[in-house]
Amino acid sequence: MIYFVRSRDLAFAELADMNVALVNSQAQLIQAEKMASLGTLTAGIAHEVNTPIGVINSNADISERCIEKIVGAMERCGSIAELESDDQLKRSVQALQKTNRATRECSNRISQLVGSLKNFSRMDEAASQRVDLHEGIDSALNLIQHELKDRIDVVKEYGDLPRINCHVSELNQVFMNILRNAAEAIEGKGRITIRSSAAAGQVSVCIEDTGVGMRPDQVQRVFDPSFTRKGSRVRAKTGLFSSYQTVQKHDGEIKIESELGKGTAVTVVLSSTG
Repeated sequence: MIYFVRSRDLAFAELADMNVALVNSQAQLIQAEKMASLGTLTAGIAHEVNTPIGVINSNADISERCIEKIVGAMERCGSIAELESDDQLKRSVQALQKTNRATRECSNRISQLVGSLKNFSRMDEAASQRVDLHEGIDSALNLIQHELKDRIDVVKEYGDLPRINCHVSELNQVFMNILRNAAEAIEGKGRITIRSSAAAGQVSVCIEDTGVGMRPDQVQRVFDPSFTRKGSRVRAKTGLFSSYQTVQKHDGEIKIESELGKGTAVTVVLSSTG
């Protein structure tokens, strides 16, 4: 009897150790995915910001040369009539107006990116709060715009959603993972459709792509942290695994429907009454 009790205790201890190891492994996988996602996000934002900054720098040089020519025309012309008829002055003023418009557009783009990044992370606000899911989705779309433009059309079919209580930065990461997966699944041109609705104390967000899709056996293993297949829609490795963990943490559900060669639909269902 003593031997049996000791054996049972040892078995329980081994199971406890295995459980701790499993939890630690899951935490490491999620952290690794977050770091990988952060790296991709940072690279994308750097690319998006560098383009308008380059235009602004170029416009500053053009504006400086235009001002020099305007000053030269003012010194050269002896009357208002001569100024009004000076072709170089006219061209310089027109170029200055054009560069100012372009600079304003670039500045607005940078402000939009910064606002989306702040809304996406929500690092300066409480961890759990009532939020509009559409704001997080829109911010995620804005931050990965460089992966979509000129290739993927985004169709928004937003319903009337109530604000829900959640860890907003975590759910925003879920939507970014799904959207990025959808974009990577589309070879060439395609479409991503985002549908949202609310009913019976729940809200649902469905992100559907026209990508390569998956076989039924792949769908069954899609939340396995080790599951990845080159050429399939699952290219974010642990992205869907960490998304699954996050949605579970919110007492929600994440469902996937897919057909090989036709596309995939990922639906996130959350409680709106929490």
